[in-house]
Amino acid sequence: MTTIEIRKAEFFDLNALEGLLHRGIEEANGLIAPYDPETAYRTGLEQISQGLVFVAAENVDAKRQKLVGGLCLALSRWHWNHKVSYLESIHYYVLPEYRSRSAGNVPVGVALLNAAKSGAQAAGLQLLVRIGSGEVRLEAKERLMERAGFPRVGGNYLFQPKEA
Repeated sequence: MTTIEIRKAEFFDLNALEGLLHRGIEEANGLIAPYDPETAYRTGLEQISQGLVFVAAENVDAKRQKLVGGLCLALSRWHWNHKVSYLESIHYYVLPEYRSRSAGNVPVGVALLNAAKSGAQAAGLQLLVRIGSGEVRLEAKERLMERAGFPRVGGNYLFQPKEA
């Protein structure tokens, strides 16, 4: 069986990361707004250059890897006090067929979260991970977050206006 490693994303990962973004939005069945490719690429380049994107890469052979998951973070400021910064997830997705696989000795999704936690710890910043997928596997995602050591601190609620 092939191995999966967690690493920081490189610029050459950008196309595969866009594929993961597309799959994640598609899986949410319209509950997450579609993305604009130009904006997505610009944001991806910026986040990669800042070391804020972590990927799960399956080693296909000695020279090739397939991205099977990713966690993209952004540096944000507290709305009520701009002196306080924190990291927040802006996209977190693992391909369905890899969610039960491990990277090292932990599930791929947890391994991505652990990498992000290490980065947040090194920077001395809090890390907020948002789950924005509606009811799609919400219970499984909550268990995953608990297993990774993230206590629940609220919820996201979405109003969708009716189309005219």
